[in-house]
Amino acid sequence: MKPSIVSTAIAGVLAHAVLTQSAGAITAADLSAKLAAGQLIHLIDLRPSNRFETGTIPGAMNVPATIIREKKLPPLSPVVLFDDGLGKIDVAGIAAELNKRPGWKAEALEGGFSAWQALASATATSSKGLHNEEIQHITYQDLTDLKDPVVMVDVRQVDPATTGKTATKAALGKKPANASTPDTVSGYCAKAGNREYKRGLDELRRSHEPPAKMRSKTIPRPGRAAPDNTPPLVVLVGAVGDDLRETVRRLRSEGYTRVMILAGGDEAILLEGKPGKGRMSGPIIEGKVPTTEPSTSATP
Repeated sequence: MKPSIVSTAIAGVLAHAVLTQSAGAITAADLSAKLAAGQLIHLIDLRPSNRFETGTIPGAMNVPATIIREKKLPPLSPVVLFDDGLGKIDVAGIAAELNKRPGWKAEALEGGFSAWQALASATATSSKGLHNEEIQHITYQDLTDLKDPVVMVDVRQVDPATTGKTATKAALGKKPANASTPDTVSGYCAKAGNREYKRGLDELRRSHEPPAKMRSKTIPRPGRAAPDNTPPLVVLVGAVGDDLRETVRRLRSEGYTRVMILAGGDEAILLEGKPGKGRMSGPIIEGKVPTTEPSTSATP
């Protein structure tokens, strides 16, 4: 019996160690409530310094994700780490690594700074002057690697040529006229498992109301936790060459703060990220998407 008791005790210690090193998560509403109650929380903004300077959660320090693992920081607890909320930084992974250090207790902010901005009571620092508009793009590969749930919104225009026809597939870059017609974008969402497919902005609005509208329907009750109004991570999918910047602006004005555009549109999904006619290629820089000249070869 003794060996089994010892083994059980060791297993318990190891399990406790794993739990203490694991990274949790906190919603923007819960973080706001704790800060309002006067709790001391160390906030670390993992975004690049140029993003940090345009606005952040008051009191946050900037330690970019690219250097935080090597940065010699004193023991901090509790800590909340956050990024833009667009899934480009593994915030939970960084928090888990920091929790291996003595004296650390870190957790990730769900939805990042975008979720914080969606709060009615949220305040943010902001430098004076005008700033360049920042509209984020995401490549097919980054979208595929993204572990977060994503709402993919098909904003392609209906192809008049397919109206009334029973074609099994719409033309490349065109949205099927028949809702039951198999399509590259909806098929990708079905295979991915954690990708919702929404046909158009109206369908997005019906299934995922913006946080501001959700708050207006919420009746606060004493002693109950604040509702989680974390906005969904939305990726717009258009046809090749579509300019979706105005669509992003419209959604942001409605309260959807976590919005990106799929670089290369539906063709990126059809070609699974491989170069093709009119494909966008190269690194995606905030607000700027490099392009290549259209290929003279036929697109598969």
